[in-house]
Amino acid sequence: MSRTVFCPEEVIVVSNGKEDIGKLAALGNDGKFDPSVIPVIDDLQNQITKEVAARTAADEQLQANIDAEALARSNADAKLQSNIDAEVTARTAADSDLQAQIIKEVADRTNADSVLQAAEASARAAADTALQSNIDAEANTRSSADQDLQAQITAEVTARTEADATLQSNIDTEAAARTAADNQLQSAISAEADARTKADQGLEDQINAEVAARTSGDETEASTRASADQGLQNQINVLNGKNAFSNVLVSGVTVAATSQTDTIKLAAGTNIALAADTTNKKVTIAVDGKVASAAAADTAAVCTGNAATATYATSAGTAAQCTGNAATATLATTATTCSGNAATATKLENAHTINGVAFDGTADITISAPNNMVVSTGQVVHGGTIPLPSGYTQDQCSWMVGIGSFDNFGGHSQDGIDAVYCYASSSRVLTCCSWNESKQYNGTANYMIIGVK
Repeated sequence: MSRTVFCPEEVIVVSNGKEDIGKLAALGNDGKFDPSVIPVIDDLQNQITKEVAARTAADEQLQANIDAEALARSNADAKLQSNIDAEVTARTAADSDLQAQIIKEVADRTNADSVLQAAEASARAAADTALQSNIDAEANTRSSADQDLQAQITAEVTARTEADATLQSNIDTEAAARTAADNQLQSAISAEADARTKADQGLEDQINAEVAARTSGDETEASTRASADQGLQNQINVLNGKNAFSNVLVSGVTVAATSQTDTIKLAAGTNIALAADTTNKKVTIAVDGKVASAAAADTAAVCTGNAATATYATSAGTAAQCTGNAATATLATTATTCSGNAATATKLENAHTINGVAFDGTADITISAPNNMVVSTGQVVHGGTIPLPSGYTQDQCSWMVGIGSFDNFGGHSQDGIDAVYCYASSSRVLTCCSWNESKQYNGTANYMIIGVK
């Protein structure tokens, strides 16, 4: 620090050096030096002395801290080196133990291999001897048996020649009987096809009527919702630019704001979907599912078949694609009031007699068939192929399928599904599934396949 002292005749600059202080002290005896400067000089001398003492103490403290830190670091380095030496010693010992174990394991395995090789060679020699003995005994036995077999074959040829003549006579009789039975079966199939065709047409007419009714109801509902949307938009325009709402009247009930930060919450009701658009600051209200208030489709109870839950119309198909009693089942207002067993459709409503054996689709049956016809039943899953009877080609077979089971209709009740399919293609590939809300749920079908040569 420097100070400028004003004297009567000249200016003296006082610095921090002791030499300059001594010169200032000598000037005190000079008549030209202002005595009022002496207290300033004394004060400066005291400050310098205190600063020197403080810096000396700070230097000593800093040196003590450095010495303590050096000692602590030296001790830590020594501890770390000791730990490193111990770790090296432990790892060296572990490596030695591991090497010894490896050497012992190699020796043990070598000895075991030698013992195993000797035992295997001895066992194989004994087995070869026993096998040769068995082969010799078997050769002797077979030679004797061949002679007996030849005698039996000669007798069998004679017996079969006689049996073939009898069988041919029986085949001719059976062929005449089967021709008559086939004609009768063809008549029954033709009558069933006609009945199913009429039922399919009736179902198609009802579906078309339901589609027309729903279309009209949807248009009425759309008009009503458009008017409601416009009213809501008018209210929004009134509130536009305000930070909060005052009162909102909903069906005669007033919802009042209690603060400027209250929020109106929009909740979706039955068959209503809300979509929030934060970018454009808007909420879209749309129909979700069935239109419960549409004219001519007011309740599910007035719908027929699965019209109460259907989201789209599907083709009724042909009689050949219907299984069980689906083609002739009487339609009802709800699934639970269907006539016959149409509500469950897991078996034939009336059992059919096949070659004298009743079949309703719920269990396998056994049919005593002549030599040139076979009947096989069982179950096959969706996408699977109905197996052909052994020894028969596809052209020699006819087949039919009926609904066996579904995977709990996808967790929905039967009156909550949109459509059900169960039929086999011309290549015997099964389609057996239900649909609900555009999701497919696969099932299992009972099948019967008849082969005739």
